[in-house]
Amino acid sequence: MHYAACPGIKGIAMHSEAHIIEGFWRAAHGDIGWEDALDLLVVPLGCRSGHIGVLDRRAGIVASILSRATPADLRDVEAHRVSDPSVNPRLPHLMQTAPGLCITDDAIIREGARRNLPIYRDFFLPTGTAGSALIHSGDGIDDPRIAFALMGAEGGPATTAPVHRLIERLFPAMAGATRLAVRFGGMQADAMVAALDQHRRPCIALRRDMVPTAISPASEGLLSSGDYLGVRHGRLYACHRDADRRLRSLVERIAALDPAAMRRHPVVLQSALPDRPLIVASLTPVPSRGTLSESCALLTLPEPAAPDELSQLLTDLYRLTPTEAAVALAVAAGQGPTEIAAARGQSRETVRTHLRAILAKTETRRQSELAALVGRLMQ
Repeated sequence: MHYAACPGIKGIAMHSEAHIIEGFWRAAHGDIGWEDALDLLVVPLGCRSGHIGVLDRRAGIVASILSRATPADLRDVEAHRVSDPSVNPRLPHLMQTAPGLCITDDAIIREGARRNLPIYRDFFLPTGTAGSALIHSGDGIDDPRIAFALMGAEGGPATTAPVHRLIERLFPAMAGATRLAVRFGGMQADAMVAALDQHRRPCIALRRDMVPTAISPASEGLLSSGDYLGVRHGRLYACHRDADRRLRSLVERIAALDPAAMRRHPVVLQSALPDRPLIVASLTPVPSRGTLSESCALLTLPEPAAPDELSQLLTDLYRLTPTEAAVALAVAAGQGPTEIAAARGQSRETVRTHLRAILAKTETRRQSELAALVGRLMQ
């Protein structure tokens, strides 16, 4: 059936429903990008964007593709917490709707009240996505819940009845292709973890919300001990506050496809127990070509490095004194001058003097560069 057969839908006579469905299945197999598949529907209808995602049981988005979005747009989505059902009212209201039935923002909250909600006022309205058609698949046996949103301006094509009927016809096939991509993504993450485990490398695949999706047997003992990492309320955390902050920030940037974050990152982990060695974990993006994986990042953990060896290495390479080497290792573990001073029983100014000498000897300009340098040595 051609779109021309749908009354009230303009500008799409050259596109068929079969062509859209074929595009989604091709995306699931990696033949075309997911953004291209979404645009087969978005562009002819004159809408701003299409969004397809995987929802968890509390209606949060754990994996998604947004079409016609720049990296800056994706960072904006993360900054406004569009994936969080406690912030975005579309998500919990959608879950109260019968599967396979399109709803609009008018069914969620009346137009006047929408303008007072922060996410509408600060994000949906300024970005031209305040008018949407929303639909979800419901839960299947061992199947993820798939949701789709066609977004545009208030009163635009996405809010019209003919478009809703079109989406309701297309969505079962769209959801089927998306589920296949999610399975491919899960298999890929499991395979990566299993391959690294063969080399006795503890590793953990992570969702954007820090929920582990795959854990190697070698890392289970580390998690259960709670020395460096732990799991609380189903989410991974680093025992040291600064390391936890850096880890979460990097995962958020990777999930937002920040170009500067799409590489390997060293993360220095410090034990919650005294006199335990530092370890440097590696956080890398999970490739997503042809998949819609819940896993966005892979955390790989090496064996703990011996502090004495690291201290000697810093001394040999940069002629640091034993005290300066100890301060450099503390910086790499995420400690600031105040924490270092308290731990060493020295004044903050004394520690700052050590830091100035260390930066000069290592030819680094700031503490973050020093931490990165020590992290590379630990590897």
